[in-house]
Amino acid sequence: MKKILSIQSHVACGYVGNKVASFVIQRFGHEVVQINSLQFSNHTGYKNGFEGDAFSKEHLLSIFSGLNKNNLLNDVNHGITGYIGSKDSAEAIYETILSLKKQNKNFIYFCDPVMGDNFTHCFVKPEVKDFLCQKLITLANVIKANHTEAQFLFNRDINSENDARDFYDFLVEKTENQNLILIITSFMRGKDIDNEKIKTLMVTRGQNFIVENHLLNLHPLTCGTGDLVTALFASCIANNIEEKKALNHTIKAIYNILEYGVKNHTIEMQLIAMQNEIEYK
Repeated sequence: MKKILSIQSHVACGYVGNKVASFVIQRFGHEVVQINSLQFSNHTGYKNGFEGDAFSKEHLLSIFSGLNKNNLLNDVNHGITGYIGSKDSAEAIYETILSLKKQNKNFIYFCDPVMGDNFTHCFVKPEVKDFLCQKLITLANVIKANHTEAQFLFNRDINSENDARDFYDFLVEKTENQNLILIITSFMRGKDIDNEKIKTLMVTRGQNFIVENHLLNLHPLTCGTGDLVTALFASCIANNIEEKKALNHTIKAIYNILEYGVKNHTIEMQLIAMQNEIEYK
C-alpha cells in the first residue's frame, strides 16, 4: 500500500476531479492525501451550469503547511494534479509539487494539464493555460494529455506518431527528464482512416505503444474520463505494475465503465456501479 497525493477539483455531486481520483486510489488499495483546488456543486457539463469557487493560493498553501507540520507527507512518493481553476491555484500547486520533489528525489509527479478537448477547445483562462504550458509541466515525470491539450503544450499540430515523438523530445528537454512518460488520449481522433476506433498513445524513451478501442457514442458527453485515466495509471505505477500493463488495464477499465454508462444513458460516470473494473487482475 502506498500513499498518493491528489490535488484536483471537487464537486459536491458527481464524478470528476478528486471525486474520481480519491475513490480510484483507495479502491486500488492505496491511501490518498486529498487537497481540493476548488469546490463546485457539480461538473461544468450541466445545462443549468454550476456554483462554487476556486480556493485561493493562501488557502491551498495553508493546507500543505498543516500536512507538513504533522509529517503527513513524509511517506508520499506519488502525486497527481488535474483541473486548475485559477492561476492563483496553479502557483500554489507548483510550489507544493516543487517542495515535495526537493524533499524526496523519488517523488513521481503525474501531471494532467487539463485545458480543453475536441468538443469545447480551450476552457481554462489564458493565464492558467500559459502557466500549465510554461511552468507546471516542467516538474512532471508523467504527462497525460488528450490530443487537443498535447497540441496546446507543443504549440504545433500533432498529426502522426513521428510528430508525437518530436513532442516527447520537446517535453524531455523542457522537464530535463530522460525517463519521462507521455500519454496522449484520443490520439489522432478525426484523422484516422478508421474513425470507429479511438487510440491512446504512450511514448517513453525507448518506444511508442498504442492501445486501441472501439469509439463509444458518448451522448451526453461523460466528464471525468481524463481524471480516471490519470488516477488509475498512477495507482498501477505505485503498485509497481509495468507501464504497458498499467496502460492496458487503465484503458480497458475505462472502456468498460463508459460502455456501461452509454447503455444506461447517464451524464455522470458510473464509477460505483462498475468499481470492480478498477481492480488490477
